[in-house]
Amino acid sequence: MAVWPNPFVRNILDACPKFLQRELHELLRLIFDAPDLATACRLMDEVFRDYADRAPKAVGGLEVGFEDAMTVVALPERYRKRLNQEIWRRERVIQIFPNEESALRLIGSVLMEIEVKNESASARKTTGKYHYRPIVAT
Repeated sequence: MAVWPNPFVRNILDACPKFLQRELHELLRLIFDAPDLATACRLMDEVFRDYADRAPKAVGGLEVGFEDAMTVVALPERYRKRLNQEIWRRERVIQIFPNEESALRLIGSVLMEIEVKNESASARKTTGKYHYRPIVAT
């Protein structure tokens, strides 16, 4: 299960003609559920080739945000699953994003929160006792 960047996908689908939305949604699901970045890139190239003329705004949005959306593929599966759950949980609370920046702020805040938790957990593991070096004048 990959991280499914729902606000990003929603923006792409909003820029897509109505009659292509279901079809493009399924292809985007395949891209974001790809097991690795190489597979996702290959699928994205197919979407570019097939939809560049029929949905240029949607393809442009995908092209602009694809690299950022796929950065989580480098994470181990368990971390991606947890990140996905947390983003979905918070998205259910907010329900409607007024603009793309607000969706990005939400995801950024989730990532920063996880980073702070990881840093503090790491600090607790490595500094069980205070370590210091005496200052020696030479």
